Amino acid sequence: MLRYIFEAMNDPSLSVLKKSHGNMMDERSEHYEYEIAIVRREQKEELEEEEEATRFALNVVQRAHEAEHKNLSEKLRHHSWHIVPWVHVKLALHWDVDMTLR
Repeated sequence: MLRYIFEAMNDPSLSVLKKSHGNMMDERSEHYEYEIAIVRREQKEELEEEEEATRFALNVVQRAHEAEHKNLSEKLRHHSWHIVPWVHVKLALHWDVDMTLR
């Protein structure tokens, strides 16, 4: 449909029609361009909000991971004297090897 309108606007035999409706078409195209600009701006703002939310969520997950790692490191450091004898016993039982892990 739009193709026929644009072809008619370019047809020299319809110059009277072009003169009477040309201004109306210009106003409509300006209005549509304005609406397109508004939609693009809204989409850009939504995208920026989504990126900000993603960065925030990633930061929260990273902090939780670091806190968990720190917590596990503290537990391991606190209970390391419990772990070494069990490793020694396990190695000795499985391979009949008398190893001291110090």
